[in-house]
Amino acid sequence: MKVNDLMTGRNQGMAMALKIVRDGGIEALEKEIEYRNLTGVSLNITRPELEQATTAIRLRATEVAIAISLITLLDEFCFSKYQARRYKEVFDQQVDRVLNDEVTLNDYLKRISRDLDIKMVIRD
Repeated sequence: MKVNDLMTGRNQGMAMALKIVRDGGIEALEKEIEYRNLTGVSLNITRPELEQATTAIRLRATEVAIAISLITLLDEFCFSKYQARRYKEVFDQQVDRVLNDEVTLNDYLKRISRDLDIKMVIRD
């Protein structure tokens, strides 16, 4: 690594730290450092900016999951239009429960393990 690249990286880090402190105080910087140490994430954006940037990705992943689920239910289990629509409605309600912190994904994983004997892991 060149010295210029190293200096550029340090300068960008200092500028980001200053922005975090200005926006949220020293406590926000401490939380940012803790988050980066726990996750190993090293980006040129703050945690709130990362959350905002990943929202579209999470929404797309959910939409892909429901589309694949609906095709599977149609092709493999001969769901009717009513059953498929009802499945999607309930699926969306369950997603809303997670988003509204009424239930956690860990709660769902425990139930799936207990009731279905299927071990699942949700990767960060």
